Amino acid sequence: MSRLVAASMKHQKYTIDLTNKYTTSRKDFMSYLLSGRTRVSDIQLAAHASDFVIAGSETTATTLAVVFYYLCNNASVKQQLEEEILSAFPAYKDINATSVAKLKYLHAVCLEVLRIFPPLPLGLPREVPHPGKVVGGFYVPGRTIVSTNHYAASMGTDNFDKPEAFMPRRWLTGEPTDILEASKPFSCGPRSCLGRGLIYKNAFVLLNENLDWNRESKMHLLWQKPKLLMELTKRSWNRMRHMDHQTQLILCSYTRCPGTSTCPTDSK
Repeated sequence: MSRLVAASMKHQKYTIDLTNKYTTSRKDFMSYLLSGRTRVSDIQLAAHASDFVIAGSETTATTLAVVFYYLCNNASVKQQLEEEILSAFPAYKDINATSVAKLKYLHAVCLEVLRIFPPLPLGLPREVPHPGKVVGGFYVPGRTIVSTNHYAASMGTDNFDKPEAFMPRRWLTGEPTDILEASKPFSCGPRSCLGRGLIYKNAFVLLNENLDWNRESKMHLLWQKPKLLMELTKRSWNRMRHMDHQTQLILCSYTRCPGTSTCPTDSK
């Protein structure tokens, strides 16, 4: 515990020092809130700060966790994504928020993940202005609270063909059976999520850094996320005997065949 506290304090000092070194004149969200300090209560300020932390971290963390889950279950997608990354960046130092924006397949993978698993699935409530508005052909009285469920819209069969299937290519080919505009994980309009650009930049950069296993990816302290549950099972010899010898050797290098002290391929 003492080591964890020490590491946390070290990271806090690092963050403060990094902030103090900023030379840009561009202000962050909290700067604007603090400039109107007389009009913002302590409770409001704390609520906004909490929203910024959750919206700026949880969305990215959720998206990355789901991306890796689907990549583990879709080898062809993972291979195509790795090939795109490796061909685009000859060196680790070339990876940044600007350079990764050009990777079309990476963008398609993230869009498909956000469609199937929107970080905020319930939708954002909106109040209809007085005296009322016509929404979708229906008159809605003023001051009525309305919202669109992101998950229902992106997983509806009226909007997407095979909505439960993970198919990044749908964002590249523009299939007529898919209404891509129905997926709005960050809502839309002037009141949409302010951090949509942040999640794309963070997710794109982190995916590029982590999908090239020969490069080092660092963290400052630790990740605190739910466990990503995966089940690993041994392959039976009955299935392996139909494979070529090279494939058998590769599999046996990971695990011995069930019920044997030696691998059946050892004699070959």
